[in-house]
Amino acid sequence: MISQSLPQTEIEVQTPQSNTGSTCPDRTLETSIDFLQGTVKFLTVEEFEKFNRFLFNAASQELVLNPDKSFHSGITWRSSGSTLQGSKVGYNISEDGKVHAWYSLPGSFFHELDGYIQWVILSVMKIQDGFKATRIDCKVRDFTRTVTPQQAMDYAKKGHITGVKTCEIASKFGVDNPDKEETTAYFGSRKSEKFLRVYDAMPVHNINAIDWELQCRDEKAEAVYNEFVNLPVTGPTDADMIANFIGAVVFGAVDFVDEPKSFRDLHNIRVSRCHRMKWYQALVDMAGGTIKICCGREPTTIPKKIAWLQKQVMPTISALAHGFGFEVFTACLHEAMKLAANRFSAIHEYIINLCQNYQLTSL
Repeated sequence: MISQSLPQTEIEVQTPQSNTGSTCPDRTLETSIDFLQGTVKFLTVEEFEKFNRFLFNAASQELVLNPDKSFHSGITWRSSGSTLQGSKVGYNISEDGKVHAWYSLPGSFFHELDGYIQWVILSVMKIQDGFKATRIDCKVRDFTRTVTPQQAMDYAKKGHITGVKTCEIASKFGVDNPDKEETTAYFGSRKSEKFLRVYDAMPVHNINAIDWELQCRDEKAEAVYNEFVNLPVTGPTDADMIANFIGAVVFGAVDFVDEPKSFRDLHNIRVSRCHRMKWYQALVDMAGGTIKICCGREPTTIPKKIAWLQKQVMPTISALAHGFGFEVFTACLHEAMKLAANRFSAIHEYIINLCQNYQLTSL
């Protein structure tokens, strides 16, 4: 609800009286959207006000608008609004009456909403003119406590993790629970488009579970958001579909395999041929699988890569071969290509898989 005197919206959402998010079919995992940030445009102030009524009524939050309070986030928002639960709004009204708005909806906005209502809200936001997600967080709460953050970090430090290049662990004592230590494992760079947090929910939320939170930004956020709202949901009975999607996205962000990186590098074993660790496979099975969301870049194809090789690389290779001699240069090139396999990323693994269905006749 909004504290200003505005006419009632025609859109009504019944807030469910249940726990957070959606539960996966086996009832051992709970999933939820845990943060959403983005911008959207409205043709009129009335549309902006109507949308705010729908949005904050759904979460039982009261939005207080302050037209004279500005702040900066990407651009300067001349007017703003907030709720006691931490939701924030920034907006600019142009001379022709159009509204450009920025929304920041934290976990407290989503925590009392089941997965279907979360999907409805995000889908309605998509209907608005040009909503662009700049950050979205997806959470999985593991009530089986399959591994602790420290155990997951130990596996990562030994080289069993794939999908990220950096990892770290941090501990602190909570403000609300000064006697309980909060340990969080971080996988990926904080500045990257994909960043995974794993922590014990007991000292933080007083819930006996392990939380896996995937933070996506920029292009990755937009890709995850679009895939989420495009799910073929027809009603509340599709709650399992929503829960499985969120869980699969979180557990598809990284992988834990039996073969450590040192072993893979020594024997030139591709990640795609490795065996997933049993504990992580158990989480993936509970979530219903894994989903790797690709950003909105033009998909790679073998013909495109070969065309790039011929145009951009082959003239230089030919010049080097003529200069050093074909036999010497070819031997060095062959060795260099073997060593380069140690630097394969996900896109290189993807190219390798594409080659399985492509017949190469010439370069």
